Amino acid sequence: MSLTNFSKNFLHSNFLFGYCRPCVFTYGRLIVLLTPFVTGNAQTHAPVSYESCRRKVELAVHLPSISSLPEMDSAHILNALNKDLTAWRNVTGWYLDVPQGASEREYLLKAMTYALIPGGKPGERLMLIRFENGCGAHGNCPTWIMSLTDENARSMVPWSKEDNSSSASSAWGMLIEPRMDSSYPDIALLAHISGSETSVATYREKNGMYADSWGSACTAILQHPE
Repeated sequence: MSLTNFSKNFLHSNFLFGYCRPCVFTYGRLIVLLTPFVTGNAQTHAPVSYESCRRKVELAVHLPSISSLPEMDSAHILNALNKDLTAWRNVTGWYLDVPQGASEREYLLKAMTYALIPGGKPGERLMLIRFENGCGAHGNCPTWIMSLTDENARSMVPWSKEDNSSSASSAWGMLIEPRMDSSYPDIALLAHISGSETSVATYREKNGMYADSWGSACTAILQHPE
């Protein structure tokens, strides 16, 4: 069974009947995070409240490092992020955290973590990549939304001259909202601003790229709980 079909069957059998809320499971050596929330034209009968939305948020912490992936997969990811990491090298000074005796590549293989997100085209794995560096006091680490195939990897967020990267928002959590009209889910990334403030960056796929262009009842409530 392909990973895509496995995810679809898992979503149908577990989310439809309420067995999983939310779910974390393994597929081979991959860690998959699933949340039972559907957007688009789907109907939901559950009341929308801060607590109900908050329960759908997955913490993007304590994720496995990309060093646990097959060597070719981790190589594709680092190659795809080379431009970003090179641009950030002297700006953020991440290279200063490389342990003595280790190479920068060895450090990045450990410092880059991942979560597999259900969706994408056949033969494609949709992933959230998080760099455990420069996270600040609130744990808002740099993240990327990436497409990984057997041939290569690529960031699905357009390059930003302003940010000098193709990263998505820095974040500590994420909300995955499957769409009925697309194989790519909507993705919301949450960042702590203060004890009572949360920044929510929302991403929707169009023509193979993710852009900030949507919102839902949950993202509005999470950003403005009052």
